[in-house]
Amino acid sequence: MAIEHGKTWIKSTVGASSKDHLEERAKVLDGFHTPRIAIDTLLEVENFHRNIWEPAAGFHRIVKPLKEAGYRVFTSGLEN
Repeated sequence: MAIEHGKTWIKSTVGASSKDHLEERAKVLDGFHTPRIAIDTLLEVENFHRNIWEPAAGFHRIVKPLKEAGYRVFTSGLEN
């Protein structure tokens, strides 16, 4: 069954070209998005090196606040 799920997952993620399709992919993959308040709170109590890698960038919900705070953020993920 995991293999069948994998085939379905591949079919739903390869070749996405529109934002609507990306939203659908997010639902298929896991649909969890980090709330902005979580990143804002983290930035209040932690300092990071200037360069940050976000390996599962998704819709950049973590990336945007980090960049706004002055960090240089490198991203990767299925949509990159």
